[in-house]
Amino acid sequence: MIVAQGIIIKNGKVLVGLRNSPHDPSAHGLWQLPAGKVEFAENLYQTVIREMKEETGFKVKPTTILPHIENVLWRHKTYQVQVILLTYPCRIIGGKLLIGERENSEWKWITKKDFKKYKFTPGSNQALKWWFGNK
Repeated sequence: MIVAQGIIIKNGKVLVGLRNSPHDPSAHGLWQLPAGKVEFAENLYQTVIREMKEETGFKVKPTTILPHIENVLWRHKTYQVQVILLTYPCRIIGGKLLIGERENSEWKWITKKDFKKYKFTPGSNQALKWWFGNK
């Protein structure tokens, strides 16, 4: 599976959401970056822009053409998923944060210092280690 993910940056902080998916206990209650599957015939740049708008309400512009790429293996209780995760740093160019909407029940702006306080989904964890490791 190919997934595009955004690191939305504002005032030096990164936006993360609390996953609200009781039907998926391995993800429910974990923090994550907004992300989504690449749709048929959609390019990666379009995917990250669409997913950020759908999940957060923000219109964003990726700050780089080339994404950070990770190969993520997520082990659930009864199955495993391999994800090619493409992460784009993004800046907000419009919109308003959706509160209590979609699959995230809560949003937080975190710093590198805050990162260790939260438990993240595997892909978000890897991407944030990369992002904060470069800061």
